[in-house]
Amino acid sequence: MGKPVIIKAKKDYDGVYEPERMNWLRLQYYRYQVTLGPYVFTSHEAFVFNTIVLLLLFLIGWAVKSIVVKLTPPLWNLVLYIPATVLYLVQKNA
Repeated sequence: MGKPVIIKAKKDYDGVYEPERMNWLRLQYYRYQVTLGPYVFTSHEAFVFNTIVLLLLFLIGWAVKSIVVKLTPPLWNLVLYIPATVLYLVQKNA
């Protein structure tokens, strides 16, 4: 009896195309294009659509900033009471 013959099989996936990795920003832009559909627009339509989207994002950001600025002083005043409250509770329990 001889030694068994070992045949190395060729990998089936050697010729398969592997796309390069996308960075995070390109992936987000791709998702935006596919989700909202501006890739099917002409260049002028895409410009108008993207301008409207950017304007809406700016206005939403401005509204959020305005709300945060108005809420920050009352929240900051509450934060100032926390150390005094903790100190009071520690002294009371000691």
